[in-house]
Amino acid sequence: MTMTKRKNILLLSITTLVALALLGITISFVIRSNAQGEESGQNVRAYLNSPQPLVIILAEPEYRSVVASIQEHGTPIIVTEYLRRSGEDWYRIDINETESGWVQGQYISLERP
Repeated sequence: MTMTKRKNILLLSITTLVALALLGITISFVIRSNAQGEESGQNVRAYLNSPQPLVIILAEPEYRSVVASIQEHGTPIIVTEYLRRSGEDWYRIDINETESGWVQGQYISLERP
């Protein structure tokens, strides 16, 4: 393989990786902007997703917060707000008319688990 072909393959690989990274970032921004219910006027339907059977919902977007609720994996929710705190993505969710709280982004899925 000639040096020019190697350079072309390397450049193509780098370009592909950058394009995929930008696509991921774009999707992340779209989800976050849609999750900002009060600012965007939209709420996002989603599901609680966890490797464990239960998900802890907190009263405030921080680890040391009081537990607001404990829900089952797969519970349908409405994401109403997004907040980035201490490098973590937090989402305010409504479970039903009376229960709401905060959960980290890793426990939310847009598809039914």
